[in-house]
Order: sequence, then C-alpha cells, then structure tokens
Amino acid sequence: MHLRRTCTSRRRAPFGFVTAVTLALSAALLPACSPPTPGSSGTGGKDTLTLATNTGGLNLNPMLGVSRTDQWITSLMYPSLLELKTDGSFVPSLATKWGYENPLKAYVEIRDDMRWSDGTPLTADDVAFTFNATKKHKIVSGLAYAYARNTESAKAVSKTRVEFTLARPDRVVLEVGIGFWMKIVPKHVFSKVGDLNKFTNNKDWVSAGPYNLTKVVPGYSYTLERVTPFPLAPSDTPIMKTINYRVYPDVNSEILALRNGEVDAIANPLPPVQSNILRKTEGLKIVKVPGIGFTDVTFNMKRKPFNSVLVRKAFAHAIDNEDIRKTVFQGQARSTHSGPIPASLEKYFDPSLKEYEYDPELSRRLMRKAGFKADEDGMFPGTYELIYSLQDIGSVQMVDLIKESAAKAGLRIKPRGMERNTWLAKRVAGDFDIYTGNFGINFGPGSLANLLLPGGPNNFSFVNDPSLTAQVQKALTTSGETQVQTVHAISKRVHDEVIDDVIMTQDFYYAYSSALSGFIVRPSDVLSIVTARSIANVKRTTD
Repeated sequence: MHLRRTCTSRRRAPFGFVTAVTLALSAALLPACSPPTPGSSGTGGKDTLTLATNTGGLNLNPMLGVSRTDQWITSLMYPSLLELKTDGSFVPSLATKWGYENPLKAYVEIRDDMRWSDGTPLTADDVAFTFNATKKHKIVSGLAYAYARNTESAKAVSKTRVEFTLARPDRVVLEVGIGFWMKIVPKHVFSKVGDLNKFTNNKDWVSAGPYNLTKVVPGYSYTLERVTPFPLAPSDTPIMKTINYRVYPDVNSEILALRNGEVDAIANPLPPVQSNILRKTEGLKIVKVPGIGFTDVTFNMKRKPFNSVLVRKAFAHAIDNEDIRKTVFQGQARSTHSGPIPASLEKYFDPSLKEYEYDPELSRRLMRKAGFKADEDGMFPGTYELIYSLQDIGSVQMVDLIKESAAKAGLRIKPRGMERNTWLAKRVAGDFDIYTGNFGINFGPGSLANLLLPGGPNNFSFVNDPSLTAQVQKALTTSGETQVQTVHAISKRVHDEVIDDVIMTQDFYYAYSSALSGFIVRPSDVLSIVTARSIANVKRTTD
C-alpha cells in the first residue's frame, strides 16, 4: 500500500509497538508533520467521507460478520430497530414503539416510510423474516441468536407490527437481542440464498440504510454510495454522497493518513498515548466515546490448573491492574472492582465489591495452598500462554506488564499475539490457557447470560454451574429490585470465584478532521462515531 505523505522522511513505526522507545519515537515524530489542510477531504472530493480502519472485512452478511469493519459497513445498509445512547438507554431507529403484551408475547411497531434501495418497501415481514431465519439457521456467530434463547418465533401481523412468541419470560431479549443486535435484512433477497450461514453477501447489495455498498477491493477499500430517501438524515438525504472505508495495517499508518489528509477520520479507537498527542494537533478534533464494556483476563476453566479457584485468585493477585490503568491507559480507564458490571451501569453496579489488589506474596501463598511448590528460583511449575489480538493496541501494550507482574509472584506467562480473527477462533475453540480482550457492550443481565450460561457466546471461561445458571435465568425473567439484587449476587460470584478477572472499563477516543461536524457519539468501540445516523449527518464545515 502506498501512502501520500507530507513528511517524506518518515518511516512507519512497526506494527504492535509496545516499547517505551517506540512510544517516545511516535511522540517525537507526530508533531513534526504538517496538519491536514482545513476542509481537505481525503482523496475523494468534498462530497466523500473517507474513514480509516485497521481490520479488513471478512463477511458482509450482517447476520454473520465478526470484524469491526464488517459491522460498521453493514450498519450503513441494514437498520436496527433501536439505537443505544451513551447512558445505556435505547431510542427508536426503525422501531417506533415496543413492549410486552404479556410475559410470553412481545411486540415491535416500525416506521412506514423506509424502503430498500431497489424500491421495495421495508415492512414487518422483513423484521419477522430476519428473526425467524436467525433461529432457523442457528446463526450462532451473531449475538441476536444468543439473546433469542427464550424466544420461539416472530409474526408480522400488519405491515408495521411484529409480534414475538416467547417460550419463557425474558425481560432482556426485546431491547437488546431483537432491538439492538439484530440487523434487519431484505426478505425478498435473503429468502432466496439458501443456508444463511454460508451466504457472504458479496455482490448485488440492497440497502435500507443511508448508503449502499457499490465496490469492494478486498483487504483495501470499501465504497458506499448515498441512498435516498433515508428518513433519519436531514431532509431525508444523507449529506455526504460517498463513504469510503480504507484499510490500513496499523494505527500508526492510520494516523499518518489522517494527518496527511488522506482520510477524514479514524473509525477505530486511538491508543491513549496517540490520543493525547493528537489532542494538541492543529486541524484535528478528538472526541470521547464512553465505554460500557470492560477489559478482562479470562482463565480457561476446562484446563488445569485454572479449574482451581485458588489458582485463579493467585493469578488475579499477580496482575497489577492499577499499574496497567495508569501506564497503558493513562487515566482513560476505571476500575470495575473486579466485577463484571462497570460503574457506568449504575442500576446494576455493586460498589461493595473490592478489586483484587496486586500482592505477589499473597499470590504465592495461594499457589502453595493449591498444592504447588516453587523451585529454587522462586518460580512455580508451568508456563501459561496468554493470547491477545494484535489489532487491540491496549492488549498489545498491557501483556508485557501482566507477564512482568506475574513473574514477581513466581508465575510464568507467555504472551502470544495474533490476528484478531485467529484470536476469536481460538477463544471459541477453547484453544488457550489465558486470554485478554474487550467485552464491547455490557447490558447487565443479558450480557451476564452470554458470559456465564453454558454455550453462551462470550462464555470463554467455560463455566458450567447449575446454580449459577439458575441465578442468571432469574435475572433474565425478573425486573425491578429483584432483578438488581440478583445481578448483584451473580456479580459477587463472578468476583469471588474469579470466573472472569475484570481489569477495568475503558473510555475511547477518536480522531477526525476539524473540517467536519455532525458526528453522533454512541457508547463503546463497537459503535464509536460511525453508526448509520452519525455518518448520514456528517458534513464539512469548510470548503
């Protein structure tokens, strides 16, 4: 890939930089470059918005896509019923009204002014088809399927109303699973393709979003053109004519491209060091996106010795969470008290939990209590592989700190970085000792179900405890104070048994040209500033 640069003497820093030398070099180099010219528009003209991403798309079927880029592109084409606000509440998107008629029947009413780009009206039939197809084809890679565990079927009872039949009461599925995670697809297209698990949706796209995909250069770029009318845009018309996603190998390349005016914004979050540098750069704006997920270290409980709670506690006390938050995230992260619910979810957060403090000597005592004996060098037997995604710069920077702090407790950890999709596959297969990563969006009870139920899409500790399962099911089917207290009880078990070792919740920072305005902030790095409504409202403030 060839990048146009204003700083011709600069060489791109190696991907996955983690050392202090490289960070210092980045800090020294970035301010030396000329800022982008106000009103510059990437390489596509003033009616084109060019966005950088550091992961390529893998599957443009919105029911299957796993990479962030897949999700961002398809969200511009396939609408959700609801949108998530920064406070964790939901607001209408395609939906206009939703609720429960009784504990076993839910409903959604939708807008009557949405159309697919081929002119076909978007109706309740598309919504019902999407849900029923998700269940029929068992699309386990999508979170909509996971949340639909207690819902049997959907039926369009009019052009604008869908009713859902539940097998058991579930107070989470309607807003989170159906409303937020399920992307509505065109029945008249997707009903003809056979097994949706094998459908890659790689041509002849039909969109009901503000833009439609028109050209793909695999691993390099994705071009989308404006669709009208789009009722969520000003005067039913998205402001920018063309959206172009360009794939870069790493965040350093993205930053160079932004500074050189090759792109207008970076879709993925900036590492804390770079966000602090770019904050002082003329011609750029930095926006904060609040995090409602968490960063965790998870132990594979199917593998010895992590089937022992004593060992898991020993490792929890061998990781210096506070040092990670200060050194790597530089004040952009907060403790969750080692619990699975971040403080930003005030309704469900339990402040009585206490974070596992870094205590190497306590860690050693716990290992000895678990039956392990250190050698003459003070190291306990075994070397445990810690897998992480190379695309997650936070993980890249924190794994060496985890290794070093654990070594002081006599524990050998061997970090192993890999491409994100390989990392995801290893998690699902249980092919790891320890992993670190991000739980992007936490919805409280529903997210706990995915994290803790046997077969849950985020159950990578592989916990399978009938009493815990019963508690989770209670949290899904109750409401009010009963639900809150149940969530607190679950959080305490996760904490006390170190079913997941949660290090922090992180806020995210994004960079874009100061020649732009109109971005709408949505929480987490999953949504960032590139949702359909946000992109449809972006405009240039200077020409």
